[in-house]
Amino acid sequence: NEITSVSLDATGGEGSIFYYATGLPDGLSISGSTIMGTPTTENSSTSSVTITAEDDVGNTENLIVSFPPVSASSGGNVTWNTSQAEFSSLTLTEGTPMSSITLSATGVGIISYADDAMLPAGISLTAGIVSGTPTNSTETETSVTFTAQDEDGNTETLTVSFPIISASGGISNPTWMSEPLFDSTYNINDNINITADAESVPAANGVTYSATGLPSELTIDTNSGLISGMLSTANSYSITIFAYDQTDNTYQISSSSSFVVSAGESVTWNTIPGDFPSTLTVNDPITTISLDATGTGTITYDYNGTLPPGLILTSGVLSGTPTTVSATETTIEFTATDENMETADLVVTLPQVD
Repeated sequence: NEITSVSLDATGGEGSIFYYATGLPDGLSISGSTIMGTPTTENSSTSSVTITAEDDVGNTENLIVSFPPVSASSGGNVTWNTSQAEFSSLTLTEGTPMSSITLSATGVGIISYADDAMLPAGISLTAGIVSGTPTNSTETETSVTFTAQDEDGNTETLTVSFPIISASGGISNPTWMSEPLFDSTYNINDNINITADAESVPAANGVTYSATGLPSELTIDTNSGLISGMLSTANSYSITIFAYDQTDNTYQISSSSSFVVSAGESVTWNTIPGDFPSTLTVNDPITTISLDATGTGTITYDYNGTLPPGLILTSGVLSGTPTTVSATETTIEFTATDENMETADLVVTLPQVD
């Protein structure tokens, strides 16, 4: 039997929204924003279908739903009039009565309705009417299958998704009023005073703060969100600041940053551009060049750009044999980094390869 068409609806993104799906039962397809068709293959189990909404610039969001079993063609003629759209429009909040939905299907005589006992807590099906007051909040949608049966015993199922149930009072994730912003670099003995300020929703709930990855000498005030202290260790850091709703810390937001603390001492190159070869010839090994710079502790070397094929930089030593003719010069930026994460760059132009 032909299914009752299902209208897809997604918002957000940029421009128009397009829909496509994987896993649809044979015979069903998406036309525009509507799922329609007539099942062509019997299937005794439910089908997991992934429906994707995509905007004009390629942003996507997936919705995973379960399609009911497909009865043999000799089955009944019950047809659902109720659709997923009526459930998608619900706004559900813990402790607040939902807008009731009257199930509707057509068939022979009087239609009776049943559910699969997966209704959210506090919601029930009575005499074809879905109603009640949610008693628990949820973090995901709830899949429920209804069965309609007519007087001849013909049946048809309808699987829908109930929206997420918000906690009492309409609680949701906090909002940054002043997101903590770190500089990319600091020096030892720098004083840090950075404010993280968020507001809960509803605001009366209050917010607490925490952090991961902070240098040991920095602290965060869990009540005010103030991050403070004096830096004393040269290193690189990746930190995340969290703001939690005080009444339910599952509602939270975070802000991530990274920065380098240096000793404030400079790195100096001893190698100069004149140390590099003035000519390069295919199959002619270059004179090995050991990069040299001074700074604190052990110096490591790296580069930006593309070395001529056949040349390599290993442990600060440039060596190799050019393997490919090139009619153009090559600019390479070598970087020396010391143990305090201080850096210095050396820009070198290598000649063409003859």
